[in-house]
Amino acid sequence: YSKLGVHEPARVNFARALELRERSLGERAELSLQSRTQLAGVLAELGQFREALELYRKSLPIARQILGEKHRGTLALLNDYALALSRSGRTMEAR
Repeated sequence: YSKLGVHEPARVNFARALELRERSLGERAELSLQSRTQLAGVLAELGQFREALELYRKSLPIARQILGEKHRGTLALLNDYALALSRSGRTMEAR
């Protein structure tokens, strides 16, 4: 849905996937991390920056711990977080 620009159904599906993954695998599982960052991305697309930034902030330390500081997933997450900060008007924090 998200790639088609239909963000609300994507938000609903990502939120449900996150709920199920966290319940069955735990908050720190890689698949839970993936669902959390996907949900954060679609929230940012919807302009819900406070919620998106909260999910990105929660995800970054987990990504650093389970994937590593220089892993492409961690770096992509950091980039997405910076973009969301910038789009929300917090440009100085995004640097």
